[in-house]
Amino acid sequence: MRFFPVPLDLNEEEKTFGGIFSVRQVVYMLIGVILTVLVLLLPKTLPLPVRVFLSAPFAVAGVSLAFVELYSVKLDRYVVLLINYCRRRKQFVLRGDD
Repeated sequence: MRFFPVPLDLNEEEKTFGGIFSVRQVVYMLIGVILTVLVLLLPKTLPLPVRVFLSAPFAVAGVSLAFVELYSVKLDRYVVLLINYCRRRKQFVLRGDD
């Protein structure tokens, strides 16, 4: 007989990395770290404080997308919902029954 592992908590994502981080969180943190390092490795013509200042938003965005929740919705999902809302047509025309 086959056994299939079922996550204990079906309301949250499964924490696969050491029981602390989920795959989604690790991916967002890795993307943030990679972009931060790429900006820090910009040509040495820029002084270090400027490179740190330019790389900070990528680090903050990576950590925020990984851990922040707004109104009990993960931030990445919230951003997608916000973009869909902004793109949606909001003017409704009242028409008679056809």
